This record gives sequence, structure tokens and C-alpha cells, in this order.
Amino acid sequence: MVRSRDGAEEERREARAELDALLKKTEEGLSALHSRTRARTTSATATEASSSSSSSAVSSASGDLQRAVRAFELSVLDLSSRWEKERRSAAASPEEAARRRIWVDFFANPKVMEANVDAMAKKAAIAAEAKK
Repeated sequence: MVRSRDGAEEERREARAELDALLKKTEEGLSALHSRTRARTTSATATEASSSSSSSAVSSASGDLQRAVRAFELSVLDLSSRWEKERRSAAASPEEAARRRIWVDFFANPKVMEANVDAMAKKAAIAAEAKK
């Protein structure tokens, strides 16, 4: 199945938005963990009861962070596998192979490519004249 360039681009944008959302969630978790840890270290003189509640808050934030990181890892893995699958299907496409050869020829030897394009343009002009 060959996707259109716009469809693939839209899918990349959606995946990027997902990754950005997960990254934001991870950053929020890290920020919360940092602030809770900082609050705990500054209140070293607090009672044992408050330290145990602070400890549970830190452990809760740590668990949230671990879940967010795991979700991010899974999302990146899924995105990577989709990209690899798309790359393989594009490599098998005759259109993509021709497009790739054209670009390689263009970069490797632009003078030959320019001559080939001119020759094709002349051939098309001759064919158009012959149809008249």
C-alpha cells in the first residue's frame, strides 16, 4: 500500500503531536517530582507523619513519571516501526525507485541529468509537432 505524500506527512505530524504531548507530560512529571523532592529536603525538620506523607507523594510522582516514560518509549517504538514499514514499502515501489534514481543522478552528475532533461524536452516537442 503506497500512501500519498500528504497522507504520510499528516501521519508524521500526528505522531509528532503525540510525542510532544508525551514529552510535555514527562516534563510535568519531572517538575512535580523535583518540586516535591525539594520540598521534602527543605522541610527536614518536619514531623515523621508529614515526612511519610511527603514520601508517599514522591513515590506517587515517581510512579507517574515512570508510567509517562514507558508510554513515551512505547510511542517512540511504535512510530519507529511504522516509519521502518513505510520505508520498506517505499523502497519496493517502482515510483519511489525511479524517483530515487533521478535524485541520485542529479546529485552525482548534474550535467548529464541536465542533458537528459533537455533531450526529453526535445523529444516531447517533436512528438507534439508530429501529432499536429
